[in-house]
Amino acid sequence: MATDFSTCDNPTQKKREGEEEEGEEKKKEKKQMLQATPLKRSFTFLGVKLPDPNPKLSAEEVRSFYSAQYPDLATAAIIGPEAVGDKLVFRFERAIGTKG
Repeated sequence: MATDFSTCDNPTQKKREGEEEEGEEKKKEKKQMLQATPLKRSFTFLGVKLPDPNPKLSAEEVRSFYSAQYPDLATAAIIGPEAVGDKLVFRFERAIGTKG
């Protein structure tokens, strides 16, 4: 009894086509998995880490907020932001000058 293989699909070809489709699906899944998340802010002044009082405030407003506790902050320069890990780091540097 002879079997006619001419009408049979090539299983190797089917496997390759299936792998290509899977590869494309995985690429689509990877693209969909990327998420943008806002970075947390961190503020430092004279080596003291200051928590972010409100993410909606600008760096200048944060400086004004903390200037009641740290009077030197009123004239401090804002350096940054610098991306460090998963945070944006702002540094307040005291203005150095002479009186008079």
